[in-house]
Amino acid sequence: MSYPYLDKRGTALKALSETVEGFWTTVGPATLPLSFAAEKVDQTSHTVFSWEMANLNGSLEWPTGIDIERVFENPEVRACDRIVKEALKIADVRFVNRAGIRLFCVEKFAKRQTGSAVERVAGLVAPAFREGLKETMGRTDDFAVIYEGSSEDGLAYRIQMGPYLPKNPRMVFLRKWEELSQPLDENDLFFDIDIFEKTFSFSEHSLFRWGSTKVTKAANFIEFCAKNIR
Repeated sequence: MSYPYLDKRGTALKALSETVEGFWTTVGPATLPLSFAAEKVDQTSHTVFSWEMANLNGSLEWPTGIDIERVFENPEVRACDRIVKEALKIADVRFVNRAGIRLFCVEKFAKRQTGSAVERVAGLVAPAFREGLKETMGRTDDFAVIYEGSSEDGLAYRIQMGPYLPKNPRMVFLRKWEELSQPLDENDLFFDIDIFEKTFSFSEHSLFRWGSTKVTKAANFIEFCAKNIR
């Protein structure tokens, strides 16, 4: 609970609306008590943001894709970074209970070969298990591998990785992009990567400073998978 935010809701709304002039398509009170929400919609991206009593949440989606290593160079992300920085100042946030970035990503195999993405990713599973699954349950059309853990620097992660199917983007996009997202169907792999950190000082960080290093970790993992799944 941020009491400074509750005391300065007019200032908070002004900061959300005006920190980046003309950025939002709509901005105003949200459905949750004492909260604000904003949305930016254009032909190639969709950005949403909510400012609540105890949380800052947001998402950005690009139906035609964006290079993961250049995410923080994107104008929408830069604008959100400025807004988050102002919000943290107004709400006097020094410690956070949880900071996280969740990435939905697609990629192609580095080495093109015959065989479907399902068949190639299935190569990560022991042949005896694959045969047993087929004999007892039938053909496999889709599956995912899930890992949860933490790194030496205290970052926790949950990774879900599997073959790309056209249904994947439809499951995660907030907007219906119709044929605009069809170029994504040329990819082989789909990733759902959640990287987060709990209970730490955020006073020396910003969305850009904290988030960009986590995106780099995700990009390195995606590159590893693309090169090593045969």
